[in-house]
Amino acid sequence: MFASFRLTALALAVMAILAVAPVSALAADAGSRGPTVAARPVTGPWTGSVSIWRSTAFASQATTSWCTAASTQMMLNLVLGRSRHDSTEQKAIITYEQANDSLVASRGSDPQGWAAALRHFGTTRTSTYHWERHLSYGAALRAAAYDLRMTGKPIGLLVYNGTHANVLVGFSATSDPALGGNFTVTSAQIAGPWYPRPNVDPAPGTWFSSTKLAPRFTRYAERDGLADWVGYWLIITP
Repeated sequence: MFASFRLTALALAVMAILAVAPVSALAADAGSRGPTVAARPVTGPWTGSVSIWRSTAFASQATTSWCTAASTQMMLNLVLGRSRHDSTEQKAIITYEQANDSLVASRGSDPQGWAAALRHFGTTRTSTYHWERHLSYGAALRAAAYDLRMTGKPIGLLVYNGTHANVLVGFSATSDPALGGNFTVTSAQIAGPWYPRPNVDPAPGTWFSSTKLAPRFTRYAERDGLADWVGYWLIITP
């Protein structure tokens, strides 16, 4: 009787925590994506590849540590059909990110702050953005491709072991992700906010083969933040 009461109380406590937890905090290992009944890809008929990129959406980070803020700005530009590139908005974004992330000392932000800023500065069209962790490079890239295919929205990638942010804006694959199955992403189109500074990000809209992207999109290793991220591939997805 006493043990049963304790179990019930524990279950209720867990349910209460989940009810108030932010979206990002609930995202963990995502299962494989698959067809949803009555779901239709926003990106239209399958042609072997998808791209949502437009050059006027690009935003270069205003400081060396505002990569997530500039990436948020680019993602908002693409989702909301606008073209903002100003440092004023980036400063507002990074300030909000840092007030809602898990970092202690870093000057930038983390997956939690990035996702929170997308939800805060967007509209209902960005209200479901959250972070996800994946056990492998292939699983993370397939999940990102599926979500871009189905929603027509950009996906954030934590690159260089979590020290930088890039945005996935297109991909090609061996078969249509909307159909589910064991498709393989063969290339990815990336926009990186470090550009036009040298040596880190190429020109926005550059295509990488999956093999070439792998040394960029690597396991998260940053220790100033949630330990739950370390060792996983992280994406910011709707």
